[in-house]
Amino acid sequence: LTLRVYSLVCYLPNRHPLKDDTRARALNEYALAFKNGRDARVSTPVSFEELVVRVARALVKPEALQGKDPSTCVFTPMPRSGNSKASHDQGAHPYPCRRLAQVMAEVSGGQFGELVERSSPIEPNSHSLRAQRGSLSAIVQPTGRASTIVLVDDVMTSGASLYAAAEALRQEADYLFVDIIAVTMAYTAELRDDQLHQNTSHELSKPTRNRDRPTRKSLRPG
Repeated sequence: LTLRVYSLVCYLPNRHPLKDDTRARALNEYALAFKNGRDARVSTPVSFEELVVRVARALVKPEALQGKDPSTCVFTPMPRSGNSKASHDQGAHPYPCRRLAQVMAEVSGGQFGELVERSSPIEPNSHSLRAQRGSLSAIVQPTGRASTIVLVDDVMTSGASLYAAAEALRQEADYLFVDIIAVTMAYTAELRDDQLHQNTSHELSKPTRNRDRPTRKSLRPG
């Protein structure tokens, strides 16, 4: 299985050499605000709902959906870990990915469908493919004329949860002949990345030997 993932911005971890860059701090704030379901507190504040609409409109563009017709897509939110808290902020949205998937369907004329669920809780920061495989399962339900399932997530770190979700869907006969792709608000940059990349695609494939996370290949030009 190979899964193509499109991300709007990169998120820089604390140890990244560019983490103190002004633009990097702003991008990180947007990503964390979305992930935690709260307003973005940048120089020009953006409400959570406004942020969702902006992200949704960007993620239904042809380059994000690999040229797929959004009206033939089912936008499927990745389920929460089961143990994580939405945010310590009062009034924070409890499930940002679901809200994003809903708005993506609304603005594009596509479908919203929760086709993946957690069959058991998992630690919020677990990047193990084995743990994700044991926790995620597909939900079979009618998808009408849809020909593509779009997995929607907040921040891709190792890609294990997205890859495990795609595997679970592919194992169901009902989804055997549909395309499966993924989009995220952000992806976590590797420490060796020396630029702040935006509008980036990655390809997730079968793990190499002795690794418990999918192989992630950047599809940036050059």
